[in-house]
Amino acid sequence: MLDKIIFKGFEVTSSEYNEYKDAEGGKFRVLFDHYKLLQDADDDGNREIIIEAAPSINGYSEDGEDEDDLAFKVKIALRLYFDFESDRDMTEDECSKNSWFFDNFVSIATKLTVESTLKHTSIKSIELPWSRPKK
Repeated sequence: MLDKIIFKGFEVTSSEYNEYKDAEGGKFRVLFDHYKLLQDADDDGNREIIIEAAPSINGYSEDGEDEDDLAFKVKIALRLYFDFESDRDMTEDECSKNSWFFDNFVSIATKLTVESTLKHTSIKSIELPWSRPKK
């Protein structure tokens, strides 16, 4: 079934960057809290899968992850588009079994978007991983 899914691209629907303190070193955590899969078909029967995701990145100045240690926060909202060459929607079970496939595209779009946003800030050297952490 995955051979019938074609990635068309993504768009950033919103982004927000806040820097709370200047910090050397530290760590960051990438969070993928909001994730939604939508399916649609046009009048000609062409099917589309849309993933809405809202990852955020919290950067901490020290080893802790308390509010006092928060150095910066980036929040973005993404919409990823896929063609689905099928005459029916994906079932809930198919969506669940193949979530890893969509997760990879969300991770890549997140990396590209966040690094592009941060390169215009004082924390431009942060590099996010290409893949999402295992669940």
